[in-house]
Amino acid sequence: MNELGQATTLANIKSIAAQAKAVGIEVVIMSVPRRNVVDGPALSSWNYTNRVLRRAAVEAGAAFAPQHWIVVDEQLGGMGASPDSLGAAALFNHPGPAAFARYGQVLVESVLG
Repeated sequence: MNELGQATTLANIKSIAAQAKAVGIEVVIMSVPRRNVVDGPALSSWNYTNRVLRRAAVEAGAAFAPQHWIVVDEQLGGMGASPDSLGAAALFNHPGPAAFARYGQVLVESVLG
């Protein structure tokens, strides 16, 4: 979340994936949790970053876990929270235990089926 919209994200993530793969680690790149609606202008950066993460996974030969689909505007019911509650554990932009549990559930389902 701290790198939303950055031009360096693709290279950074590919480098991390390459280093992990070089020592035998299987890599899964996850999309980024959505920030709170009070941080509205960051939505375009969030979308950009998730597209870059997918590209990084493809280019690095890593798996991509797109759990962000449950919080795109068209699918907000997948999270089970209102847009005002997303990423609001710190009253601004950090998911809390319930949100991380839901993201984790989607991650496991996307990896294990």
